[in-house]
Amino acid sequence: MAENVSSLKPTRSSYEKKTVLPKGTDARTQQRKTARLDRQWYVVGVDIGGSNVRVALADARGTVLDKWSASTRRTSSARAVVEQIREGVSCLLQRASIPRASLLAVAAGAPGVTDAAAGVVFATSYLKGWTNVPLRSLLESALRVPATVENDVRVAAIGENWHGAARGVD
Repeated sequence: MAENVSSLKPTRSSYEKKTVLPKGTDARTQQRKTARLDRQWYVVGVDIGGSNVRVALADARGTVLDKWSASTRRTSSARAVVEQIREGVSCLLQRASIPRASLLAVAAGAPGVTDAAAGVVFATSYLKGWTNVPLRSLLESALRVPATVENDVRVAAIGENWHGAARGVD
């Protein structure tokens, strides 16, 4: 679980490392991959709840740049919530004048029983109809970036450990 989230926290030193590419990779591909490493990256964190969906845009160091939210009371179907998330991400990127191509990944916390490895929300009592929802694949299709999914309480604990009151506590 922590490994998935920690992979979304690239450090400056990881940007500065040289790219090692497999044999047979042409120079053009290598230039594109190296250019991607030099760019400023952004991530999105999503908190899905029975009342609201909250979306936060942050830089790669975890500094929150902007937030967006919408009600989930009337749109609790998984596809409708993912569409709200897509709209929120678009709004945040536009307000911050950040190109879509600079979005590195999305991490979502969902209430209920989740399988982080599979990216599936098995069940939640907070959102009607959420049984065996392939949330990771829905988010990846909607946003065209890698996604990770975890139980919302675990995501909150990871955040507190990384940047909050539990910083440095094992």
